[in-house]
Amino acid sequence: MKYPPLSPMPVLTKHPMFHDPAYPSEVALSAAQMEKIDSFNEKISAGEIEFESAPCPCGGDRFELITEFDRYRVWQPIVVCTECGLVQCQPRLTEPSLQWFYSSDFFREAYNGDILIPMTDAKFERLARGGRQRYERILEHLPSSKIGSVGEVGCAAGWNLYPFHEAGIPIMGADFGPHMIEFGKTKGMDLRVGDMSAFGDAKFDLLILSHVIEHVLDLDDFMARALCHLNPGGHVYVEVPDIADFCMGAFQTAHIYYFSMAHMDHLCARFGLASLATRNIGPFFYGVYHADADASRAVPPPDEYARVRASITKFERREWAKGLLRRTGLFPLCRYLVNLVR
Repeated sequence: MKYPPLSPMPVLTKHPMFHDPAYPSEVALSAAQMEKIDSFNEKISAGEIEFESAPCPCGGDRFELITEFDRYRVWQPIVVCTECGLVQCQPRLTEPSLQWFYSSDFFREAYNGDILIPMTDAKFERLARGGRQRYERILEHLPSSKIGSVGEVGCAAGWNLYPFHEAGIPIMGADFGPHMIEFGKTKGMDLRVGDMSAFGDAKFDLLILSHVIEHVLDLDDFMARALCHLNPGGHVYVEVPDIADFCMGAFQTAHIYYFSMAHMDHLCARFGLASLATRNIGPFFYGVYHADADASRAVPPPDEYARVRASITKFERREWAKGLLRRTGLFPLCRYLVNLVR
């Protein structure tokens, strides 16, 4: 297949897993999923799915190419900005293409979105356990007396809001998935279909942005509109995948940006949000931010490009070594010895 041309840029990675369309997916796929992915790539090759190029949010326009395919082997070039080190899709789906992507059978079936549909009490309770963990993390850094109301953008069925709802705190959530919203309403929560405009004039003491920001095309516009719904002196909880935990399996077309903690602190600081805490939780990290900072004091993270580049190179070398050990039949022995030492 012939994919859209890439603008000339240095190629950071050489391992076939990053650039060979025939390389195995990082995710175990069924025959039906593989058929969906092949169909999606054919649409890209035929020009039926539109992409656009855009400068980095830092203003930079110089990139190094990391990979041409995501973890499912969907064609999606992913690059690192040589100015600030932010990893991102480039080119990326246009706004209309992205909206189609999220509403399509491809996203639900190939990306296993059908795991959530239909939503059931058992699924909700399982997901609510993660919501309770987020609730506890927030209370580690923020007294409950400071949380008089909570709003969440991208709330799905409201499992992150549910612990606050159970505690008697007024909540409101917004999400594009009507099935999820309708299910969450059966739990007595105020959930609405749409983006943050569904909040109307409502403002909150705490705004939850959990696994949302990495999906956004225009970060500045999103942050500005979201923070219109934050009370003066309010707080924001953010959770995203952590690029510091770099691996090929982290990449997917649905994610436009891949943040480090320093990148997220800088983004929030530009909008007057001071970091109370930023913590790693496995392949993700979260941050709790307070709306009291002077945005003019936001300083770009130093040396993030070098740090991100080093983590990518380290991963690529490790994969080359693992490939060599597999070809020589020594991989099982080495894995046994490593586990023995642990």
